[in-house]
Amino acid sequence: MKHKEEFTSIPGYEGIYEISRSGEIYSLPRYCMPERMRIKPRQDKGNGSYYVMFVKDGEQKTLNVAKLVAKTFHDNPNNYRWTNFKDGNPEN
Repeated sequence: MKHKEEFTSIPGYEGIYEISRSGEIYSLPRYCMPERMRIKPRQDKGNGSYYVMFVKDGEQKTLNVAKLVAKTFHDNPNNYRWTNFKDGNPEN
């Protein structure tokens, strides 16, 4: 049986966007969009990282998916600036 992923609100974007531990992102229903919609990240050709564009209060921001996963699911008591992958591969 396939495990169903849990989704959690992204800090700073509560009620607007949700993310899973694997980096799957959904935009939640709002006035302009009646149903939950999956957001497909774009890959940076230079470094292989994945990014999504979010809109909140009319302001657009392009955010790194790996950093969103880290910010949402992992504590950062030392306030590290960088997110690294255990296997060094940003596509995982």
